[in-house]
Amino acid sequence: GFPFPPLDVTQVLTGKFADGTPAVAVRKVGSGTATYCGFLPGLTYFKPAIPKRPVDRGSTDNAMSHLIPTAFDRGADALIGSAATGVERPVVCSEPLVMTRVVESKNGVAIPLVNWSAGPIKGLTVTVGIKVPGKAELASGKSVKKSKVDGKTVYTLDLDVADALILR
Repeated sequence: GFPFPPLDVTQVLTGKFADGTPAVAVRKVGSGTATYCGFLPGLTYFKPAIPKRPVDRGSTDNAMSHLIPTAFDRGADALIGSAATGVERPVVCSEPLVMTRVVESKNGVAIPLVNWSAGPIKGLTVTVGIKVPGKAELASGKSVKKSKVDGKTVYTLDLDVADALILR
């Protein structure tokens, strides 16, 4: 048997397939919600980013072994991320394909920045929602600007492949 109950009037339909049938439905359950997808959101996210060609192990620049996918489905991204709506993240970048972490120590805070987008990013903003020391510098020595927005610290910088925001 199918593990999900059929749609009923207490559910809020949030998405439809081209033929009008339900694609995504959200239902209140206790103090939370349950989201049902009539497809695989993870594969939908990746589909536009991966070319339809045989996998190879070539050494040329256009070989699949050198591919860094960037053209992900933004709608699927929003759907997958909706499960964390309301969760405060310690660091948020203006470019979603920049990977970050927070490393705290007695000497300060380091925020590694890894750029998985299609190229260098000019004017990347890094919004930090946790308490951090005052002095900011980049491990690369490049310039970084600091400002305050809605009680959070925002750093603006240019990012090539990777760098680290060092806060002391």
